Amino acid sequence: MPVLGQLSLRLLVSLAVERRRLLKQGDCKNAFCHPVLPPDEVVVIKPPYGCPISKPGTYWRLHKTLYGLRRSPRHWFTCFRDVLLSLGLSQCPHEPCIFFGSPMPSSPPLYVGIYVDDFAYFSVSDEVEQWFEAAVAARLRVDFMGPISWFLGIYFAWHPNASTGHLSVHLSQEAYLRNLLDRFDMVDCRHAPTPYRSGLVYDRIVPDGAELSPQARVAIITQYQSLIGALNWLAVSTHPDVSVALTLLAQHNSYATPAHLLGAKYVLRYLAGSADHGIAFTSQFASSYLSTTFGWPKDTPTLTTYTDANWGPQDASKPNPTDIISLAECCSLLGSISTRTGGPIAWHVIREPRVSRSTCESEIKSADEGTKVTQFIRHILSDLHMPDVTLPTPLWNDNRGAVDWSHNCANKKMRHINIRNMAVRDAHRFSEIFVTHLPGDTNVADLFTKEHKDDAHFLRLRNIIVPSHGNFLT
Repeated sequence: MPVLGQLSLRLLVSLAVERRRLLKQGDCKNAFCHPVLPPDEVVVIKPPYGCPISKPGTYWRLHKTLYGLRRSPRHWFTCFRDVLLSLGLSQCPHEPCIFFGSPMPSSPPLYVGIYVDDFAYFSVSDEVEQWFEAAVAARLRVDFMGPISWFLGIYFAWHPNASTGHLSVHLSQEAYLRNLLDRFDMVDCRHAPTPYRSGLVYDRIVPDGAELSPQARVAIITQYQSLIGALNWLAVSTHPDVSVALTLLAQHNSYATPAHLLGAKYVLRYLAGSADHGIAFTSQFASSYLSTTFGWPKDTPTLTTYTDANWGPQDASKPNPTDIISLAECCSLLGSISTRTGGPIAWHVIREPRVSRSTCESEIKSADEGTKVTQFIRHILSDLHMPDVTLPTPLWNDNRGAVDWSHNCANKKMRHINIRNMAVRDAHRFSEIFVTHLPGDTNVADLFTKEHKDDAHFLRLRNIIVPSHGNFLT
């Protein structure tokens, strides 16, 4: 059964904010009890104990699905999809959980995103939203809860400006983080300024050497995997600032030691001090400082992508001839972030599968990863008839060689680049992206490529991409 992805949810939020509309929420009641079982699925169950209308030795054949049946989620999605299609909406070809269309003649479009029995929707017309609510309520049992406050464990803080008409929203997971701190007995822990430990990079974690019994080792691995999974939910939802630390730590899931667990708890200490931080979107595109200093697209609502790479080991700046560098450490970290309406839509940190032979090559691989995400977002925007796809999407990179290579100006030294990465040049040729150079110290994608040793630089980038609720309002 498909569900609405985090990227798609953020895209819906950016579309709503761009049009200065509050994203609204509905909840279908007893969802899995609505669908009718198809004729070729026969399900027989035993009546509840003490049923007054069933004789001993009798059984029931279900006509509708129930909670607990393996295929109930699929049947519910088909049922809900058919209801939305019957209202005149269309299913997005590249994102099956987004529906859109003009259900009323000559009316503005309506956008709907569904996640099992929860759904988010908006239209620029109050009349269209009211018609949609009445039409769905006539077919299903639904609670309409107004503007989204909580969705998928994320808190939405809406800030309409009555004087200017602009709208902003801040997304955070402070409640989830507080619960996580309590679960790992770290409510009163000392806060860390960044997720990175000075002089102790996560790639070079050395096991503490303590002999552990098999039972103790299993307990450590179980606790470590639980914490990494919880941090991953934060990293993919509202805390891109811990993506690099999580990527490096997650490599040790199957053989974690107490030293690895301490590293993961250090990240949690950092999050404890930045619990009110999250991602934000705004319809007010005016911030010359961010735009000129960091290239952050606060002056445009359209899609923009930044890519960067960190070539070689994380501690290459201080080589030690006695250290043995593993092959995995030599694989570069590739990072990218795609923004729209002043906030991040998608981001990723990937460790390249094969070692790059130069900084330029690693930057090209990073541009390729950013291009793939950009093309996917452009597919969805094209399905929704958004104007972002009428022009090439700007793709910023801080390596001049990689930028020139994407413009088909490579020299003989670059002939060894894998054909797979020619997709960047191909996307440029078809005007899907336009690769542009920007200085390295102003590239916001730098947040996703390394363990930062400069706390001030990390916090500067963090406060731009993941602002606190209080600073976002100012």
